[in-house]
Amino acid sequence: MIYRFLIYDKSSTCIYYDEWSVNNNGANKGVTPAAALDAEEMKRNTFGLVFELKRFLSKLSPSPTAPDYFSYTTNKYKLHVYETATSMRFVLLTDTKTGNMKQQLKKIYSDVYVETVVKSLEPRNPEDPSIQGNKQFTHELNLFLSSIS
Repeated sequence: MIYRFLIYDKSSTCIYYDEWSVNNNGANKGVTPAAALDAEEMKRNTFGLVFELKRFLSKLSPSPTAPDYFSYTTNKYKLHVYETATSMRFVLLTDTKTGNMKQQLKKIYSDVYVETVVKSLEPRNPEDPSIQGNKQFTHELNLFLSSIS
């Protein structure tokens, strides 16, 4: 089950955020993100956690290059992070039973993000990097995520 999905650009700005919850029947249903203040704090905290985990992993790693994918599990959720060569970070929070999501996050980047955002003819505001209002991206992302959950 997928709980949250976030994308951070190379300047650490959260450009996309969505969350899902479980209703009383156990079914996944879309919900409006938490109150704006709580959502903003969650985005900042999530990025801080991702940044520090990557830094920590780089220090422990025998390899001089940082990993492009890592995940960690708590007793409540599993966090998956994929970082592209251009420093875009794709973050997925799932239930603890979910396996490795590296290939799925790569596909979200290459098949959904690149195709619907990077190659889009829709003009983007350089002052506002958010893709939150990109309906095509949101639609394709939801189709992809529903096919894997």
